[in-house]
Amino acid sequence: MILIILTVVLIGGIFVLVNEDSASGFLVRPVPSDPLPAGVTQLLKGHEFSSLAVLETPQGPVIFAGGIQGLFQVDPETLETSGITDQGEAFRSVRSLLVRDGQLWIGHERGVSVLEHGVISRRITAADGLVDERVLDLLFVDAQTLYVATYSGLGIVRGPSVRWISGDEGENILPGESIKVLFQDSKKGIWMGAYNARGGGVLVEQEGQRQFISLEDGLVHNSITSIAQLPDGRIAVGGGVYTEGGVSLLRSVSGQWQVERNLLRADGLAGDKVRHIFVDRSGRVWFCSEYDGIAIFAGETRIGLLTVQEGLSDNEVKKIIQLASGDYWLATRDGLTRISRDWVLPDQG
Repeated sequence: MILIILTVVLIGGIFVLVNEDSASGFLVRPVPSDPLPAGVTQLLKGHEFSSLAVLETPQGPVIFAGGIQGLFQVDPETLETSGITDQGEAFRSVRSLLVRDGQLWIGHERGVSVLEHGVISRRITAADGLVDERVLDLLFVDAQTLYVATYSGLGIVRGPSVRWISGDEGENILPGESIKVLFQDSKKGIWMGAYNARGGGVLVEQEGQRQFISLEDGLVHNSITSIAQLPDGRIAVGGGVYTEGGVSLLRSVSGQWQVERNLLRADGLAGDKVRHIFVDRSGRVWFCSEYDGIAIFAGETRIGLLTVQEGLSDNEVKKIIQLASGDYWLATRDGLTRISRDWVLPDQG
């Protein structure tokens, strides 16, 4: 009996490492602000959101937000919302949204779909060579090549063909089986971050060279959730599991990326595990935690802290975008938060 219990606990732990959607009630959360601060609006409470994108149309911008319950579009001016379906069937677990040439590319639990002029014009599924349809991230590395990150490997789409790279093909192929995040830096380097129970870390591909970076190289954690480039050219790699993790700041030295320093809660992060990293138009960096809200940095100094008490829909913010108007849109575990262009960053107190 003891052996059975230990086996169940081990399997459950591995599953949680791969599927990082946090369980409700894992930690006690602060009481939300009531009323909301000036310049802050909440929408679609009760829905989990992991992805955001903005599509510019002749009528103005349209916000798309995806998550476990489906895909929604929002008019950023009127705040009217509506669901998007594929021939009446709702999308599920929409983890990545990508706009390119007027098309919305949707990564969800049944592959990739392309929304064009309000109609699904293409689908990429197992029938096309996508071995795992559970998409976690999307990245166009050039005009013809789409990388599709999944729970068990990477799909490379060029035109109608899909080449599949399995996470089980060897440690020199991918950083891990589950590729959580894809990113391309200013010099066209392609970054892949793994989030799984074994392996992990990041792989960087640039000009035919490959570099693996992990705990042994000073990385703060091997479970990667977000990658972003800072205004000074450094790469910020965030990650962790539950209440462990932080951010590693990497700098390129003689063509090799090196961990320059790690940021932890003691350095001003809102929480240890970093869920998402966003750099706004002013160069400020928003480090979103798993349970404790957002720490906003100017350089390496924290200048603000946002939680539900300051108006967030939830303390777990999974994606941020900023419109040309200056408005911020945040995808959270419990709805969307809009922070308007005239919002004033609260004092840290």
